[in-house]
Formats: sequence, structure tokens, C-alpha cells
Amino acid sequence: MSNNKRRIPDRNFAFFHASVFGMLLLLSVLASTEARAASYATAYDMGIFLNQPHPFDVGVAQVPPVAPVPVDDGGELDGLDDLTPDEDESAGNGDPLEPVNRFIFGFNSLVNDFLLSPLARGYNSVTPDFVRNSISSFLGNLSSPVVLANDLMQLEFGRAYRTAERMLINSTIGIGGVWDAASWMGRDAHTEDFGQTLGSYGVGEGFYLVLPILGPSNPRDAVGRFGVDTYLDPVGLWLNNTDREDWQWARTGAEGFTDYADIVTDLDTLEESSVDFYAAVRNMYRQKRKAEILNQDADGGASSGASSFEMEFEDIP
Repeated sequence: MSNNKRRIPDRNFAFFHASVFGMLLLLSVLASTEARAASYATAYDMGIFLNQPHPFDVGVAQVPPVAPVPVDDGGELDGLDDLTPDEDESAGNGDPLEPVNRFIFGFNSLVNDFLLSPLARGYNSVTPDFVRNSISSFLGNLSSPVVLANDLMQLEFGRAYRTAERMLINSTIGIGGVWDAASWMGRDAHTEDFGQTLGSYGVGEGFYLVLPILGPSNPRDAVGRFGVDTYLDPVGLWLNNTDREDWQWARTGAEGFTDYADIVTDLDTLEESSVDFYAAVRNMYRQKRKAEILNQDADGGASSGASSFEMEFEDIP
């Protein structure tokens, strides 16, 4: 009996040792397995070799990073609904009536080529410069009230003062404007009409329009020229109210003819150098009107017509 009791503890002890030994063996195997896995991962990691410098590499110039190109989200293209002279270029050229306009433009070209151009060239070649200048000055002086009224409506008080100066000087010393004494005294002229007044307040041109005989225009300028400026012209109102409409038509024709005679050479040059004469005239008219609305000359600077009164007025703190 006593021998059997001794064997039982001995067996338990042996079993305990065997269990501990097995656990140690298992841990050693697992540890060796993890070590081998780590060694395998290191041995087959090609990134180690790819990140090493090439033995023959002598250095390559580093290319600076290229800044990303900003993408225009269209924020600067706002205001196309205004159809101003510049902005309407992306809206079908602002010329929805182009087929009709081209037809009228072709008719006007025939009239110019066979009637107006020969007359204008003959007028320029035969008439002395001082006579042509006198006629233009006289007609311009008659239109001075229209210029003055639009200067005031635009709140351009300095230019209005200059217009009043010119009208007074040329109507007296200049014998009704036959002699442009105001320009001789350093008071240059400028033009204003109600179309420019509307444009100065942000009214867009609407769409391009070619009028028979009269040429390029748009609804804004046409309304200003025929609907408003006629009521700002005291000479024209007097002629109409005294049954002298024929004199008024003669005056209108003379103004249009002298204006055309002044640019006939430039138009010939433009036609010879243009692939599309119609589009070139359309673009020239829009640029001219934009410059007039902004009171700029052909070079983009401030146009003539500012007076010393304007300069003193602006200098007041």
C-alpha cells in the first residue's frame, strides 16, 4: 500500500515536468518560427536594395517641383448678361442678326464704293485743309449743346466746363465755329452722346446692328442718337419747328459725309489688310465706342476735353 502511494506523487511530478518541458519546447519553436519569418522578410525585402544609391551614380540635378496650374472657375467671366462691347465676344460675338447685318453691310459697301468713297476722296483732294476744318468746326459747334447736356448727365463737370468754354469762344471769336479758335487757345474738343451716357452708367450695347447707309450701331446707341439727342439739340428743334426740315436733313447729311471723309483712307487700309472686313469693322466700332465711353483716346489714355477747372476740382482734398 505504501509503495503504491509513493508512485502516485512520482507520476504527478513526472507529468508536471513533462508539461513544463513541452510548453518550453513549444515556446522555443514559436520563437524560432517568428525569427525565421522576420529573417525571411528581411532577406526578400527588395526595398533595401532599391533605396541604396547606384555605385555609378554621380548625382543628377534635381528638377524643382512644378506649381499646379490654377484652373479658372469662371469667376472672372461674370456679367455676360450685360453684353458690354468686350464681354459679348464670348456670347456668339453679340451679333445674333449677323446674316441680316452682313446683307446690309454689303449694300452699304456698294453705296460706299460707287458713290460715297469717290465723293469723299474727291472732296479730300480738291478741298483745302482749312476749308474742310472750317466745315467740320462749324458743324461741331452746332452740336455743342448736345455734348454739354450729356457731359452734365454723366456728372463730368470739368468736361462740361470745357464744352461751355469752347461753345462760347467759337460762337464769338470763332465766328459761329467757322474758325476753331478754342482749339487754337488750347481747349481741345471731345464728343458725347446719349449712347455714351447710357454706357457710362453700365448699360450694355445689347447686340450689334448695321443700319442702312448709317453703318455700325446697336440698340443703345441708336436710341440715344435718334430718340434722345434730337431733343437735346436746340438748332435741330428750331429747324423742325419752323418747317425747315430740309435744312435739318442737309445738316445731318453734311455731318455724316464729313465724318466719313475723315476715315475713308483708314477704311480702305482696313479692308485691304482684313480677311473678314465685316468682322474687322464690327470690332473697330466696338473698340471706338468703348474708348469714348471711358473718355479715352486711341492710345488708351485720357481723351482731350479736361479743363483746368477739372484739375483744380480733383485736387481739392
